Amino acid sequence: MTSQIPQPQASFEEILHSSSLPTPGPDYYVARRKIWLTKRPEITRAPPPPSNSRKKLEEVFSRPGAVHNQEIWDNGLDKVWKGLSSGGKLRVSLPMVLIIQIIHAGWLRDKTWPAGLEVRDSGDEQQADGAPSIEATSTGLHSLSIPTFNTSDIMEPMPPRTAISRR
Repeated sequence: MTSQIPQPQASFEEILHSSSLPTPGPDYYVARRKIWLTKRPEITRAPPPPSNSRKKLEEVFSRPGAVHNQEIWDNGLDKVWKGLSSGGKLRVSLPMVLIIQIIHAGWLRDKTWPAGLEVRDSGDEQQADGAPSIEATSTGLHSLSIPTFNTSDIMEPMPPRTAISRR
């Protein structure tokens, strides 16, 4: 009885290197094209465990009215918003529901989102595993501590802006 150990998927270059190909010419092109078009098995990887930053965001946004809460905004969410809105790259993978809530909070602050406009959950969308529910709970915001977000935990540093000289 043999057990199969999953092998890492070989790159196209590795497959080419290990193949016996004809000399350069039309046959070489056909053989190389055949290798390129051959479907390789897909390897699905389990997502990494949620980071501490993601857990903090999920906990904060699970509270009713979190996007409107100025204390949450002032404890670092504003910096995460600035990083996202300026094109920064996330250090950690975040579910789209969290990204949308961060954007919503930012849009409320810069008046892009109309004050008082509320969108009701239609129930049509499926919640991702581990995603916070967007339904309100009876827990009040005042009785809970509000974590501080460290932007460097969530966003990669922005590259320095360089001036473009026009000649």
